[in-house]
Amino acid sequence: MATTETGPRASRRRESSRRAILDAALALCREEGYAKLTVEGIAARAGVGKQTIYRWWPSKGAVLLEALDQEAAATVDHQDTGDVAADLRAIVATAVRFHADPEFGPHLAALIAETQQDPALAPALLDRFVRPRRAALLHVLRRAQASGQLPASLDPEAFMEIVFGALYHRLLLGSGPLDADYASFVADVVLGGATGAAGRPPSPPSPASAPPVAAVISFIDRINHADVAGTRTSTAGAATPARTPSTASTRTGSPSATAGSRCRATPPARISACPRRRSAG
Repeated sequence: MATTETGPRASRRRESSRRAILDAALALCREEGYAKLTVEGIAARAGVGKQTIYRWWPSKGAVLLEALDQEAAATVDHQDTGDVAADLRAIVATAVRFHADPEFGPHLAALIAETQQDPALAPALLDRFVRPRRAALLHVLRRAQASGQLPASLDPEAFMEIVFGALYHRLLLGSGPLDADYASFVADVVLGGATGAAGRPPSPPSPASAPPVAAVISFIDRINHADVAGTRTSTAGAATPARTPSTASTRTGSPSATAGSRCRATPPARISACPRRRSAG
């Protein structure tokens, strides 16, 4: 009667198969790209059955995620110096070097893209890969808040999303180089914003500094009323500054003077209908 093997020997076989599967997934992805990677191909390269893979992983994306996670495990080695600026630059520089590595970066980008098609992959990517690699930075930020280097109101999660979001943007879109200069730029800009603006979005104006809507409307109404009153006063000739009349227009009974008088007495809406004044020359 067949029995199921248990104990250390079986564990070693399972670990050997698991390691072979992960190595095969990473090798095939580097050779052919993620789009051509299949569970069948991984099984064939690893020398295992397809059902063995599905027993441990739900998809090819999950296999590659674990392979990349193990590949990246050795790169997380940060020494906390107590200086938030120096620590931030060091952590971001390490992340940039890793993301820029052609043996790693393109495959992480493929996994991020795959999360749009595989809903189960997104939380796995966050929990297994992204958050553990933010842990060192989270520790630095909280320690900096406790020591007064960063404001207590700063949201560490939002801070990290801005930092890593800048890296993922270039990784996914190739909008610029992922290099040491960019790492320093991102670290300095985000840290400068956090220390200069307390890490918070701008507050809305206080009632004392911003006039109420009703006051603004009343002010506009007063302006409009003044314009209308000024127009009426000007039309009646009471507040219009005196102008030096020309000789031709001040002659008694001249057609130009009569026409001009009619125009000045005519409401603004009818001025266009007045006869045009003849030139003095």
